[in-house]
Amino acid sequence: MVNKCCVVNCKTGYKGSPRKPCFKFPIDSDLRDRWAKFVNRKDFSITEYSRVCIDHFEEDFLKTTPSGNLALDWSTSPVPTISVPGTPQSLTTVVKQPRRNPPVRIFQPDEQQSFNIRYGVTSLDDVTTTLAVLEFGLC
Repeated sequence: MVNKCCVVNCKTGYKGSPRKPCFKFPIDSDLRDRWAKFVNRKDFSITEYSRVCIDHFEEDFLKTTPSGNLALDWSTSPVPTISVPGTPQSLTTVVKQPRRNPPVRIFQPDEQQSFNIRYGVTSLDDVTTTLAVLEFGLC
């Protein structure tokens, strides 16, 4: 069976269009769902013959094999992001890469709590009295 791209308005693999590398849908369910969202076809179901051509991937997701061919770099979790030029905006879907987890956060000690412990503050009246003593030396 000829590899035909399943993206809306893409003619890769059809008669009269140039042959380009096409890639099977990934096995990973999260990545597979993001690819299917990009295809954006009504009632689309992924089969063993469903393919997306190389035109829909950014260069960051591609690598050159030892034989000189272009292939997807699966370690980068490639997601198609480039629509066919001339496709109406209503037929395109923007698939975003998932956000990275934030770095480990280092929390500073609570200044209010340490102030209350240091000066024996238990209520708002204690705060105003303590501040007056610290600022003006009042008793």
